Amino acid sequence: EDLVFCENHLPELIVASPSGGILSGPGCSGNYFFPGEAGPGIHTITYSYTDIQGCIGSCSRLVEVLPLPKPVFLTWKKVYCENDPAVEIKVNPVGGTLKGPGINSYNFSPIDAGTGFHTITYTYGDLNGCINSIQSQFRVKDIPTVDLGPDLNINIGDTVELWPETDAFDFQWFDGSEEDHLILIADEIGTGTIDVWLKVTGLDSCFNADTILVTINQATWIPSEDNSVDVKIYPNPVDEGFYLKIPKDERVGHISIYNQTGQVIQNHIPHTYPYFNVSKLLPGSYVIKVHLRESVVFLKFIKL
Repeated sequence: EDLVFCENHLPELIVASPSGGILSGPGCSGNYFFPGEAGPGIHTITYSYTDIQGCIGSCSRLVEVLPLPKPVFLTWKKVYCENDPAVEIKVNPVGGTLKGPGINSYNFSPIDAGTGFHTITYTYGDLNGCINSIQSQFRVKDIPTVDLGPDLNINIGDTVELWPETDAFDFQWFDGSEEDHLILIADEIGTGTIDVWLKVTGLDSCFNADTILVTINQATWIPSEDNSVDVKIYPNPVDEGFYLKIPKDERVGHISIYNQTGQVIQNHIPHTYPYFNVSKLLPGSYVIKVHLRESVVFLKFIKL
């Protein structure tokens, strides 16, 4: 019977007769043959025996040690964020078995593995039946927390500040701003429903995001006229247009015009300011909302 071993085979007891002799050759120690010490290749081992008369006899056998397969990881990236998608782990040669946290066939799922360091093992067996395994450390990093709270339902005329609950330090809002909070001015957005999202980045360069729906409704009422600041419209009633007069020490920040249902008709300061051309408006009652430096003024006007 041929003596063939894989390189990582356990030490093999060599049984010879009569017992009491000496085993010699590469990888031999006592009556054991150590394939790993002999190394790959074909080796001659000899068994020598001396009888009680001092006569010496010996016999030899060839022993083959097969080299182990040498699998390798080809995937270079081994650090992931918890919310990264599953990634294929590439190895060579293919056909072996991957095992470890987050492993499904040849795919590694960071969220299934969980945060921390994980040992991934690849085991491959060749056609000779020799098996070898390699290991590699994969790391999954925490993602920052972010919560914008529940969806919002607001009205034209409302201003809302969004302060997210987060442990991140870098912010990117849906409108391109990068502050740690967001101010939503309903008049500037208009009626309807929009997605308001925030993407945050943590210390480990991992990101997370949250989205809420913000619904802006038309106002169901028209505010009463506010004369706390000396702001005037003339002429009023209006045919083609009117002028807006404000105190010299005031400055206009934003102007909106609403119809009787609260729908925004105009949401900017016209280039003809302080003149407003409203010739295309239908006859009826309207409200102009004027944002000053420290106050907001509502004025009614009648379109003829």
